[in-house]
Amino acid sequence: MAARSLWRGIRRVTPARTASLALLVCIALAATPAAVFAGEAGANPAPLNGALGLAASPARIEVGVRPDTSELSADVSVTNRGPQPARVHAALSDLVITQAGAYETAPAGATPYSAAEVAQLDREDLDLDASGASDASAIVHVTAAVEHLDRPLYGVLVLELEDPAPATLDLGSVRVAPQVRTSILIPIVLVPLDESGAPVDSPISSSRLAASIRLQLQEGSLSVGQRDETGWLDRLIPVSLPGIADHGPLLATAGVRNVGNAFGRAFTKYTFEGVNPIGWLPDAAGAAFGLAQHPFLEVEAVPAALMPDMAGETHAATAYTTGRGAEVDSTPWFGLVRVRATTTLVLADSPSAAVVQEAYVLVVPWKEVLVAAVVWGLWRRWRRHRHRPAPSVVEMVAPEPANAA
Repeated sequence: MAARSLWRGIRRVTPARTASLALLVCIALAATPAAVFAGEAGANPAPLNGALGLAASPARIEVGVRPDTSELSADVSVTNRGPQPARVHAALSDLVITQAGAYETAPAGATPYSAAEVAQLDREDLDLDASGASDASAIVHVTAAVEHLDRPLYGVLVLELEDPAPATLDLGSVRVAPQVRTSILIPIVLVPLDESGAPVDSPISSSRLAASIRLQLQEGSLSVGQRDETGWLDRLIPVSLPGIADHGPLLATAGVRNVGNAFGRAFTKYTFEGVNPIGWLPDAAGAAFGLAQHPFLEVEAVPAALMPDMAGETHAATAYTTGRGAEVDSTPWFGLVRVRATTTLVLADSPSAAVVQEAYVLVVPWKEVLVAAVVWGLWRRWRRHRHRPAPSVVEMVAPEPANAA
């Protein structure tokens, strides 16, 4: 009886109701607000297993050198976070930054701007007890002779954790001992300053770079588009229109080039702002009608490390993470969005002239509208076909032909 009742209920859902229900579902999908919380599956990550390795502080050594300075020093604290005693090897190498912005090392003295030429360490090997013991930490003392320094010098302090008992694999006739060594790279940047006219006890941030140092950026490009194209609509319609974002967070990418003669970090501030249809009016008039333009999101991007004559990129999205680990999208549902990227090159707290780039993107849920229009058209066509009058009996029976005389 239950199965028969279920079948009767299904038969009552006519094709017209089915088409109407599909249309309402598409319209509901198109009307979903833009600020949607993502799943919080990653809000409580699982604990990490195994040893945590090494920790070191500070993460970078960037020192401004005054003309009257002959020697400088810095202390690096190294801590063993593993459950077993460890031996750490410390060494100075040259710093090389790739086009992707990754730090790499080169042999000491291999580059013309090597800090290893003037710097040295007080020790190269550290024996650390297990984590939690009193001798689980040690200090590496870095000194540098910087008298008459006239150009920036770069280097890196490499801290490498040695494996006292590597595991051995027997592969028949060959025995292999693979090793995974934990290492920490601490960049070292020595920058000459020009202290003429500055008080002796003034902070480094109030000093100026030496006249031989030129910090300058050149704008590259600013692109804005849809960040993710992995939804079911994107798989159904695998087409993207230039300058138009359909749904989801926006991703802005600003490209710049270091055209100066010194290393620096490119800091970019992104401003996302909706453009009013009457934005051509003066600001006072727009404010009087309550239509003043305000950014709906401002983001400080992760800085990009740039060597001289190197191009790099920074990125920012309109989605941000809440305290509980959920992601919120601040992109408006519909409208024209203007993105402004302001980038400066910073060295020893001294910024270069800012480079400002602007781009526009139109946010239109055209895929949702297209799907709804197709469903609406099919439904209208089905309705017209259903209500077409049936042919009469007279039309269905063809008259007999008259007998020829």
